[in-house]
Amino acid sequence: MKKRRWLSAVLLIVGLTLAILGALWFLMLESPRAVYVIEAETKDFPREVVGLGQVGPRRVVLAFGQQGSVAEVLVRPGDGVSQGQLLARLDDTNLRKRLEVAESRLELARLDARQSAERLRNQMAMLESDLERARAELEVQRKLLEAGAASAAQVEQARQRVALLEERLAATRKSLEVDQQTRRARIEALETDVAAAKEALVESRLVAPEAGVVEVVTLVRGQGASGSVVLRLPGLPVLEARFSVADGSELRPGQPARLVFETWPPVELATAVAAVLPPEPGADWTTAQFEDVAGVPEVNTQFTAQVTVQVLPRAVVVPHLALVEEEGETFVWVVHLRRARLAPVRVIARNPDEVAVTGLKAGTTVLSRPPSDLQEGERLRPIEDSGD
Repeated sequence: MKKRRWLSAVLLIVGLTLAILGALWFLMLESPRAVYVIEAETKDFPREVVGLGQVGPRRVVLAFGQQGSVAEVLVRPGDGVSQGQLLARLDDTNLRKRLEVAESRLELARLDARQSAERLRNQMAMLESDLERARAELEVQRKLLEAGAASAAQVEQARQRVALLEERLAATRKSLEVDQQTRRARIEALETDVAAAKEALVESRLVAPEAGVVEVVTLVRGQGASGSVVLRLPGLPVLEARFSVADGSELRPGQPARLVFETWPPVELATAVAAVLPPEPGADWTTAQFEDVAGVPEVNTQFTAQVTVQVLPRAVVVPHLALVEEEGETFVWVVHLRRARLAPVRVIARNPDEVAVTGLKAGTTVLSRPPSDLQEGERLRPIEDSGD
């Protein structure tokens, strides 16, 4: 019995020893795979949308400056137009009534101002005449008093009349001043109303600022004034790119942009969004124009436009090539105890070279260019990726 126990212990020790030696031998035979790595960093990440464009002719978007119903559309795509030509107009019935009422009120206010001023000036003239006679009468009474032909009471009565007329004249002069100021302010307000009514009437008419060719018309007779007319104009070329409807909905004038032209060597220029054109009926893209910059290649040169539509503060960023997609999920390979491990992440923004993700801590060692046949738990020999 004791011999059997001793034999079992020896066999157990031998088995454990062989297992340990086998594991050590396997580890010695398993050579680590060299992989490029980079640390996930935290930084302000500019989220960009990308469009394709080319250097083309100038375009201008013409739209009504107010709401209303479209009464008439006078052009169609392909029509040539001259400078100042009427393209479309709104129903201006109410606008004309508004202008007529404003002009009538202004004319009435001007007439009332003239009549009021004339009435007060006539009162002043009468008071000045009465005051002149009263002062002459006062002087006569003073001389009569000196000659003993008048009493002091008569002189005092004449003096009081002069003082009363002087007070009335001063009050009337003040009334004229206040009345003119009040009526002038009223007239200026009505003049503003007339100018606004005239401006509204002008804005109810869409005219061509220059000669050109109609490209897009989204105005419809009998509908609201939310549409527009797009004219292609002669002259210097413009920078124009197309974006998907989803990306185009995020475009706004003033957003910074980088344009990379397909020339040799490639030309890259910094600019900004100048305008976002309305999509053509049935089109699945949005067109954006960019501000003029020096160094633009010749017309018809194609380019890639990268527009920054948002900046994500302190986002965790990894290279775009680090992403691995499997069965609809997104992962990155990370180094854990010098072995490969898949870490799930969620992409919140993409750029051509980098992505912003959640689910990953800054400073994590990430495989920047993971091999396609990498296995979970495989030993690694990390090499810092210099980007070459």
